[in-house]
Amino acid sequence: MSLLTTPFFGICLSLLVYLCGQWLFKKSHGLFIFQPLFVAMVLGITLLVLLAKFFQQNVTQFYTQAYKPGGDLVFWFLNPATIAFAIPLYKRNDVIKKYWKEILAGLLVGTTLSLFAIVLISKLLGLSQTGIASMLPQAATTAIALPISSAIGGNSAITAMA
Repeated sequence: MSLLTTPFFGICLSLLVYLCGQWLFKKSHGLFIFQPLFVAMVLGITLLVLLAKFFQQNVTQFYTQAYKPGGDLVFWFLNPATIAFAIPLYKRNDVIKKYWKEILAGLLVGTTLSLFAIVLISKLLGLSQTGIASMLPQAATTAIALPISSAIGGNSAITAMA
């Protein structure tokens, strides 16, 4: 159990589930449902829930004690990579200026539909108001989603896992 309280566990778990996702994506010949990040998220959450049950702990408590120290380190390294996506956008500023209306319309329609879908699916699954509020900002980057989740009455730990 002492290994589970070190950052090493969260880092290794993140890497392991992502590598499983990559392997599955390659074996499925690029089938979209097996995107490595999606598979890693589902597999990682599943493993955390199973481990929490195995060690007879609350899932949120187990996540906070076992995964979060290493997960935060992975997150810390991913932030600059996320910001780096702005460089290609800046370089193609001409395309953004040309199609700004279409981009804005797509963002508004996509955001609205995804929020309605999240609320509908969350209610169908029987989530509480806190659970729904935790799921709503999940599509944003973690740095943006966590404060939004807290502000609308969600649980930031659930949002981070989602």
